[in-house]
Amino acid sequence: MLKEALSLHRRNHLDKAEEIYRPILAADPNHSTALHLSGVLEAQRGNFAAGLELIDRAIATGPARAAHFANRGAALIMLGRFEEAAAACDKALTLDPNRLLAHYNRGIALVSLEQYEEAFASFNRALIIEPRSSRVLHVRGNVLQKMRHFESALESYNLALSHAPDHAGLHHDKGRAFKILNRLEEAAESFGQALELHPHHAAALSERADTFCALKRFEDALACYDRYLEHNGDDAEAHAGRAAVLTAMKRIDEALACCERAIAIKPDCHEAFHHKGNALLTLKRFEEALADFDRALAIKPGYVEALNSRGVALKHLKRMGEAIASFDHALAIRPDYVPALRNRQKALGDKSPRRKPPLRGLITGAT
Repeated sequence: MLKEALSLHRRNHLDKAEEIYRPILAADPNHSTALHLSGVLEAQRGNFAAGLELIDRAIATGPARAAHFANRGAALIMLGRFEEAAAACDKALTLDPNRLLAHYNRGIALVSLEQYEEAFASFNRALIIEPRSSRVLHVRGNVLQKMRHFESALESYNLALSHAPDHAGLHHDKGRAFKILNRLEEAAESFGQALELHPHHAAALSERADTFCALKRFEDALACYDRYLEHNGDDAEAHAGRAAVLTAMKRIDEALACCERAIAIKPDCHEAFHHKGNALLTLKRFEEALADFDRALAIKPGYVEALNSRGVALKHLKRMGEAIASFDHALAIRPDYVPALRNRQKALGDKSPRRKPPLRGLITGAT
């Protein structure tokens, strides 16, 4: 019976598998294997606390098995108990050092604890056991991004895609690495491949729109936002992003309407206040723009882009000292932020007293 239940379980026929587990446990409430598999089944249904309780009962009845502890780690991860999850996986690995799932789950738990070096080591150990695992190669790439090793992340994603070419999430995460490396055309292509496989992949649509903005392909960016908002109309940040595109296209009234829509959905949407301020700058409504930049910064005090835009508004208002201070604040947070560097230099130039032209022709020199 148990063999039949396991076969059904592996084929994802959870209800039919459960119909067999139940009478086994009714006859023997301490049947370790049935308890364990019932716990895994509950976790697969999203009932992680109930699943964990059953797995713990299986462990308590013994004997100790690596699979029990590896799946205990998986349930604990889903419950947000990451340190306990890592410890459960460590116990699994003392029982079976080649337990692939234990290495994988340990890595996932360590990523959540921001212990990226150790997580990377866990995924590498998993790949020694199963070098073709696209799932492990994928999360390994994500960890490499966290560690800011973007070229290596791309290598890991490419290996994963060689085994799972139709995985939309892989194409998306590869696009993110390209984007950070400023390889924008390749990023747009990767996000596009994700969308071919999953047309409503929200993150890929949003990231592709942002990439098109950076490429100044505003019509394409607007199309991405419109497509995204068809299915995510209550996403305030997307309305704000759309406003930035419309501002770049000089469609200011539409941009302001987008910002108001974003603020109505999410009153503390800092991006919406920032982009509204930028739209008002183009209309030379500098005081209103400044007020919106200040609202954005009240919500997110270290918002570098808003600090830069605030400096621009102050510069237009001839408040040069305050403008320079705003650019300096932005640069203290992000020293290589080029727009603030350029705007600061312009403000310093405007602040310097203008030299009078030489009085040519009045002094001819000694004769």
